[in-house]
Amino acid sequence: MTFDKKILDDFFNKNKVLQDNKHCIYQGESLKDSEESAFRKKYLSIHEGEEIYCHIGMFTKNPLFKFSNLSNYGLVITNFGIHFNCGKDHFLAGMLMFPRGGNGFINYDDLTSVEFDESMVGTFGSSYDGHQLYINKESMGIIRMGNGIEEDTPVLEFTKKLFKIINKK
Repeated sequence: MTFDKKILDDFFNKNKVLQDNKHCIYQGESLKDSEESAFRKKYLSIHEGEEIYCHIGMFTKNPLFKFSNLSNYGLVITNFGIHFNCGKDHFLAGMLMFPRGGNGFINYDDLTSVEFDESMVGTFGSSYDGHQLYINKESMGIIRMGNGIEEDTPVLEFTKKLFKIINKK
């Protein structure tokens, strides 16, 4: 099974608020903006014939995040499946420079469910570190979906609706 890019494009284009650079979702023309993200440069291995449809995850050129590993983590939706790289969620994650959580690729035929936990993850309860990614009901780790100090609610709402579409396949 493959995922229909037209459904994703239509869905994204109807959500104009997400097309602002402050949100951590890259699709269509904005995919070029995330090509330099650590996740796409270091951790994403695209197969022959595979096309990136959407990249979800923090990427910013803001110097305040220069020494952070937060842009190493993300999720990419392609015509073949979902690529992901997550940080670990635990109390000392911020001090340990966000050690790696789960990472890999799952094709649509092996995917039974994908979702983000609605509760934000904060290292000390107040700072936003990300949201838990669950694939096939198993926690993979956290992905940050906001370039600011708070969670990015529009992206979380978008992913909830997007994952409903993917989960119905």
